[in-house]
Formats: sequence, structure tokens, C-alpha cells
Amino acid sequence: MQKIWHSFYELLKTPLEIMVVGYVFLGIGNLLVNPVFSILYTVHSGWLTTAAMILSRTGSFLIVNFPLLFLIRLVSRRSSSYTTVLAAIGGYAAFLSATMVLHSNSLPASAYSSILGISMSQSVKYSSQTVTVYPLQTGVFAMAIVAAVTIFCFRHTKNVPEQGSHFSFSSVVFVKTVLLSALCGIVIALVWPYLVAVLNRGISFLASDTSSSVMLGFYGVLDRIFGVLNLGTLFRTPFWYSTQGGSWVSAAGTTITGDASVWTAQYSAGALNGMAGRYFTPYYILNIFAVPGLLWGTLSLTTDRTIRRRQALTVFLLTIVSLFSGILLPAEIALLFVAPLLFVIHLGLTGILFALLQGLQIYLGYYTTSSLTMVAMPGTLMELLAYLQTESLRSSILKLVLIGAVCFLVWFAASRLYFRYLALDLFKGGRAKELILETERAVGGLSNIVRADSSFDTLYISLYDQSMIDTERLIRLGGVRVLETPDGVAVTCGPVSTMAARSIRNGIRSGVRDTM
Repeated sequence: MQKIWHSFYELLKTPLEIMVVGYVFLGIGNLLVNPVFSILYTVHSGWLTTAAMILSRTGSFLIVNFPLLFLIRLVSRRSSSYTTVLAAIGGYAAFLSATMVLHSNSLPASAYSSILGISMSQSVKYSSQTVTVYPLQTGVFAMAIVAAVTIFCFRHTKNVPEQGSHFSFSSVVFVKTVLLSALCGIVIALVWPYLVAVLNRGISFLASDTSSSVMLGFYGVLDRIFGVLNLGTLFRTPFWYSTQGGSWVSAAGTTITGDASVWTAQYSAGALNGMAGRYFTPYYILNIFAVPGLLWGTLSLTTDRTIRRRQALTVFLLTIVSLFSGILLPAEIALLFVAPLLFVIHLGLTGILFALLQGLQIYLGYYTTSSLTMVAMPGTLMELLAYLQTESLRSSILKLVLIGAVCFLVWFAASRLYFRYLALDLFKGGRAKELILETERAVGGLSNIVRADSSFDTLYISLYDQSMIDTERLIRLGGVRVLETPDGVAVTCGPVSTMAARSIRNGIRSGVRDTM
């Protein structure tokens, strides 16, 4: 099971890299045009402003449509055919269109989104006005359903002879996928309102006491779960832009609702009251300290110096992006598939962080002039530096930095602890010694091993005699990918690689020499 789960990470690598590029584009655009940075600098160049807008829109598209990128990658890898790619895109559009046509008027506006530009105009009953209707936001569920439908139609049609047919194989697969995906979209459109109703009750419960540390802790955990499911807008919007996130009456008598809106209005008016920003404060620690701690902790597990130096540049660049843009979402998606238990630990720590900051009443909000949530960028280093210019916020910022430094160490230690001792994988569950021994035998026994190194998901074994490598045996033992290197073999086997390498090194040091 773990091998199958980790294979999804191999499929996700390219889409995740594209997603990070999207955050880079979005971050550059944010640095150039965000009005909150005007206290630090001002961009007067029209060309730079235009470039920033182009980068922002491109980055937003890549991030919002991540499920589509994963869908294309998944179906193309599973079938190795362009047919499934075309069918999946058509099926995805049909699925979304079905949820749009059968929309429910009882759902809030945040339940819908202009995905891929799909929309339609609808007349309002007993009125000459028209409204624009968008597809339902179904996140990764749409991707998973359409992927399953596409692969099913491809495999089912593959067994049907093409002779005597007026249509090509590709056309038949495409039509079947579109029709079946549309049918699934109809079912989801009928069921989704009930799920949203349950979610709204949960949101109302969390919003019943916004001063409660426990409530903020639960909010933090659920926020990250819905973010990974690509449903963050559904969960965040009520807290960020509606009454569930609090309200404030300005000096002009205008009522502002939502934590993001209240913070923005108060900051603009110079009337911060120390209560807004509770739903955004932890992001400064997560982006600036926690994610870098996780990245560098994972890098520290790489025992081969050459490989570690090569990976250090990547980790350094990712750290920079995390500081200025935030890569919390792609980092969490990668964690979910590489190290599920570490993802759960991360969720728990995140919930504790939200609760702790609420208990200490440390607030630092997010300045925004839009109502976007999926591509919002709260908690960046530049915004923190901008707020540092406001004297009333310096005490909160100092406390955040101190807590953040501790969090860096906590996330750093958590990553090392997990990969060294808690990696529940193929080599756990009472069969650890047996399976490690089988791995040693698959490369010619312990006597044929020069040394063993590892990274967070790959086991590197240097050998005296490479002709003794049994590739098929390594794959049967759980290797997702087995590559021969100049001095041995590299086995991608997931988070257990660190535990396996340490066990092999201990065997070599103890002088135990098992042979085939």
C-alpha cells in the first residue's frame, strides 16, 4: 500500500514544481504592486506594474488549476497515451459544466468559482436581470472522479475491436469519458449542497467563540486540510470576509466584516485595536520559520555529502520562496504522499500554534484589497517588515519572531524524529529486520555492501560487485524506482530509506556479514 501511495508522489513531482513556480510568479507580482509595501518602497514604472500583473495572473492560474495539472499527469502516466489526456480534459470540462447547470440557489457564492473560465448567464425569475453562474468548487474530488472515469473508459474501450466501427478508438474513449464525467457531475451537484450545509454548521460552531484558543486550534487544522483538498475558499471565506470572522464599525459608521477586511480597514485608517488578525498570525511563523525548519531538517537526513550539497541549493531556493511567497500548500501536499504520519504531526503542531497565539493574544493580520483566498499570500517576510514600521505592532512582531525561532527548531526536530524513528512503512510492522535483510540479499548480501546512504525518500547503496544487484527483487520489496549508479544502486522506497540505511550501516560496523 505504501508503495502505491508513494508512487503518487512521483506523479505529483512535476505538478508540484509547477505549483511552486506559480508561487514564485505570484510572489514577484505581490512584491511589486501590493500597496502595503508602499511604506518600504514604491514602484513607479508602468512596465514593472504590467509585468507584475502578468506574473500574478499566470501564477494564480497555475495554483488554482493545480488539480487539472495533476489530472493530466496522472492519466498520461497510467496509460502512456495522449488519448487519455484529451479525454480527461474533456471530461473535466463536462463535470464542471454539469455542476454549473444544476447549481443550487441555496449555496453561498464561495461554493462556486470561475474554473477554466467556464460560466453561463441565467435570468432571474420575475426580473429582467441576469446573473452569472459558475461551476461548483469540488477541489481534488473532481480530479479524482474524472481520473478514475478516464482510466476506466480507456481500459474498457481498449478491449473493444475497432474493425467495422465508424469512429476511432480515441474518439470513443473521449465520448465515453465526457458522458460519464457529466453524469458524475450531475450526482455531485445533487449531493454537494448537503455537504456544504454540514460544513456551514461546523463553521458556525467555530465562529461561536472567536476568542477561544481551542476553536482557533481546530480552525488551524481544518484550514490546512481544506487547503490540501483545494477547497480552501469554501472554508476560509466566512472567516476572512464575512461576519464569522468578526466585524468593526469605522469612524464613518461603515460596518466592516471579516478578519481580513477588518484588518485592512483598521490598518489603512491607523486605528488598529489589537483584536483583528487572529486568523492570519500563524502564517507568519509557518512561512518564515516552520516550513524552512521542515526543509532543512529533511535535508539534514541526507548522509552523502555530494548529494547533500546538490540538494542544499534546492532547499535554499525553496526557503527564499517560502519567505517571500509562502509554499505551505505544496509542502503539505508533498508531505501527505511522502510521509503521511509527518503530515499528521504537522497538522497537530499547526493547531497548537493557532491556539497558542490566540491564548497569548498576539495578532498580526493580512492586508488585502481583494476577496481572493486560494491565491492569497498572508504571512510573508516583506509584509512582516512593512508592519515593523508601525510602532504599535513591534511588540507583537518581536514575540512572533521569538516563537518562530522555537517553531523552526520544533519542525526541524519533528522531521528528523519522523524519518529516523517513526517512518511507518514497508520496513515496520514486525517485519523490519526480515525486509532489511531481504534488501541486503537483493544486492549481494551485507558482505557486498561498501556503504549505505539515504535521503528523505531514497536509499543509496555502494557495492563491491554491481553484477549481484537483483532489480526485480528490490521492486518486489517495495522499491518505487530502482536506478543503477556508478558505484551501486539507488532505490526510491519512501521515508523508510533513512531507517534502512542506518540499519545497514550498523550491520557493517558490527561486522555481521550475511550472504546470499
